[in-house]
Amino acid sequence: MLKTNIQIVLILLSALILMSSNKGKKTSKSTSIREINNCDCDSLWAKKVTKDFVSALQQTTKSDYSIWKDYKIKDGYYVLNAGKSKDSIHCLGLFNNGEAISYKCSKDVPKMLTPLYSYYLNYINRNEEQSPLFETYKEAPEFSTWMRKNSVQSAVYMPTSFPKFPFKIPAKTKAQLAVHEAFHIEVTLRYWFTKKGFWPKWEIQPDRAAVQSCYLENESIIKLIDDEQEFLALTIEALLDKNHKKVLENANQFISRREQRYKNLAHKKIKLGDDTLGDCRIGEAYMEIEEGIADYGSWVAMYNIGTASRQDLLKRYRAKQKDRFYLTGCMLLHASALMANGNDKPIISKMVNAPSVETGNLFTIFKDQLKEYHTSIMDSEKNNSKIRN
Repeated sequence: MLKTNIQIVLILLSALILMSSNKGKKTSKSTSIREINNCDCDSLWAKKVTKDFVSALQQTTKSDYSIWKDYKIKDGYYVLNAGKSKDSIHCLGLFNNGEAISYKCSKDVPKMLTPLYSYYLNYINRNEEQSPLFETYKEAPEFSTWMRKNSVQSAVYMPTSFPKFPFKIPAKTKAQLAVHEAFHIEVTLRYWFTKKGFWPKWEIQPDRAAVQSCYLENESIIKLIDDEQEFLALTIEALLDKNHKKVLENANQFISRREQRYKNLAHKKIKLGDDTLGDCRIGEAYMEIEEGIADYGSWVAMYNIGTASRQDLLKRYRAKQKDRFYLTGCMLLHASALMANGNDKPIISKMVNAPSVETGNLFTIFKDQLKEYHTSIMDSEKNNSKIRN
């Protein structure tokens, strides 16, 4: 995700390794939903690569699943570009709640933020802070008019295919990326730019590249973060299998490796979002919240509603990438929720309502939840022993 005065970061590799919602009313399905205007888009929408992406997105976003307070997975808006017609007109579709609500032939489209996606952001009552995020559609008047006509304040914009990429992007991964970015624009960015919604008041993006360096300092650091990631994935596997002994073993191994890495990196300073300096522990805590939770709101949400498998999820958790905070942040929240019998709402509230990152970070919350989990297991074993005797 991107913010004011921060270099636009291509985060696509993170997703590929493997609202307050929109307040405007939905468009009614009046006349023909396809505004074809003789621009020959039907053949593009009929292509397999496009149909597969549309199907994966609709299957996921038709769910009533609650990702966040006041935000369900069905709430996000998505504009897909099926390509250009023979007359070089863009063939666009607007999707929400698992349905196509409008099609459009447009001469202009938003400027891409990365090779994979862009945003349309037109929040009501946003603050005066400037950002390149609000410039994407300035040279797309026809597109902007279409969005206003459909009462859309914000949407993720994505092509349906990426022919210049050297590898095929699975439809499921595209859908996950779309949902991940929708979480950003409907939860995080909406709070940053309007102060409306449910998000930590103290969360502000640090220097992303500097945080990435906390994983790459030297070979011993790389080994430690590799171990952290694996033990955290094993912790989640054990939680899914209800193997309490393995949960405790792997979780404690993860904590040990992470504390050792932070000790080894104590000398390293990270530029934080308020231009002060912090350490890797604090810088990573911010990024695990910002990107890890968006991954949680996409990968784990898709797993919970059945559009991603256990194998998909665990493959993602073991992905190798420089910005590990996507993975560890997602896993920390997922593991904490599983230790609370799947109830993530009190955990999320604890994080959001914490007075600072020092107490609201996902690592601290994970450790606290592990203690509660251990206590509950011990109490349960004592009760079972009394019953047997």
